[in-house]
Amino acid sequence: MECTKFASLAWLAVATCACIVRAAAGTPEPMPSLFVKNDAGLDKQAHFIMVKEQKEFERYFGQAALMWQKKKLPPPDFAKQIVVAAIHQGKFYTEYKVQAVTNANKVTTIIYTTVTKPTPATTYACPMILTLPREGLTTVNFVENGQPVAALKL
Repeated sequence: MECTKFASLAWLAVATCACIVRAAAGTPEPMPSLFVKNDAGLDKQAHFIMVKEQKEFERYFGQAALMWQKKKLPPPDFAKQIVVAAIHQGKFYTEYKVQAVTNANKVTTIIYTTVTKPTPATTYACPMILTLPREGLTTVNFVENGQPVAALKL
């Protein structure tokens, strides 16, 4: 699955893209209508975050109005799920391709590849967002392009 690109509102001056995967349902499914908010407080080139409640989710992500999408996506059920995200931002566009999402010994490992494309005139904040079952989960590991890049504890 690849990240799809869409531009944010012109006055925001930051374009965004999203690749959202609902791992709890089994097969990853792209859902490109979420974006990283400009005022989310993310100031590094790469971020790996775990979101445990709706208020925090709304702090980081907004839902874009897409012409072909008649209904907004339902929010995650934070009583049963958590949301994790890898966010790459800068003067480049990042595409994500999830290779595997594995679970072993209360640890979920997300294995994926990224491809970046330079965009000298535009700044992007490209997220890969996943919902994961909360029950029994202790750690989420991100493995990007064959290298471990982050481990988040619940």
